[in-house]
Amino acid sequence: SRVGFNRLKIAPENRLRFREDLLQRLRAIPGVENVTDMDALPLTGGSRGNNIWLEGKNPDDRINCSFNRVGADYFKTLQIPLIDGRPFNETDGPNTPKTAIVSQTFARMLGESNLVGRRFVVESTPYEPETAYEIVGVARDAKFEDLREEPLAVVYLASTQDPAPSLGRQFLIRSNLPPAEFTASVSRS
Repeated sequence: SRVGFNRLKIAPENRLRFREDLLQRLRAIPGVENVTDMDALPLTGGSRGNNIWLEGKNPDDRINCSFNRVGADYFKTLQIPLIDGRPFNETDGPNTPKTAIVSQTFARMLGESNLVGRRFVVESTPYEPETAYEIVGVARDAKFEDLREEPLAVVYLASTQDPAPSLGRQFLIRSNLPPAEFTASVSRS
């Protein structure tokens, strides 16, 4: 579900901490198996895209990718296996080197097989400078924007490294509770 924090008037420097506190409260609900946050819910077509290229390669060899900024438990919550590397974790913070997990199609499009530890550059936009990320994992391809799509090159960025956390967030919760009981539990949190 989408949660907006505009009414709370949380200062930008406190938004990541507030988000982590909310995730902890949701994880503590009996029956919750996993919870994560993200910019765009899967299958809603709400992603953003940009061009990337491997660091040290010619920028003319760039590919276009879809992006989603996600929480540490995103892949666990959606049951998307990592086929190489590691998930995001507590070491991926705002003051650490930027990290990313990429899809299998991302690797295929670059013609590379061992991407963990490699770095790529995201093209600058009017709102963000050119930025380099280290690949820490490769995720199995999953439907991202539409059920009928061919596999996309997707870049997942750690939400804990967001340089400008927004006032709204999407949350996914995996639970074994009946929907009515689960909804009541979440509302109380």
